[in-house]
Amino acid sequence: MEKRFTTLRALATFFKVLAWISLVLALASAAGTAWGMISALSGGGTISLTSAWRIVGPIISLSLSVYYFIVFLLLGHLISLGVAIEENTRTTNIYLQRTLQGPAKENKA
Repeated sequence: MEKRFTTLRALATFFKVLAWISLVLALASAAGTAWGMISALSGGGTISLTSAWRIVGPIISLSLSVYYFIVFLLLGHLISLGVAIEENTRTTNIYLQRTLQGPAKENKA
C-alpha cells in the first residue's frame, strides 16, 4: 500500500524536532540565567526588586518553555495520530471489500 500524506508526516516530524530543540535551548538558557543569578547574588548586598526578578525570571522562562515543548510535541503526535487513523481506516476498508466479495465466481460460458 502506498504511503500518503507525506507533507503531513514531514510537518509532524518538524513539530517533534522543534519541541526537543526548544526544550534543550530552554534548559541551556535557564542554566545560564541561574548561573548568572548566582554569580550576581554572591557578590553580596541586599535583595532588591531587580534581584527578585532575577530569581523569578528564569522560573517563568523555564515554565513557558516547558509549556511550548508540550504544545509542539502534542501537535506533532496529533498530526501523526490523524495520519495513522486514516491509514488504518483505508486498510480496513480494503480488507472488508475483499472479504465481503467472497471467492471469485467462475464465469460459465
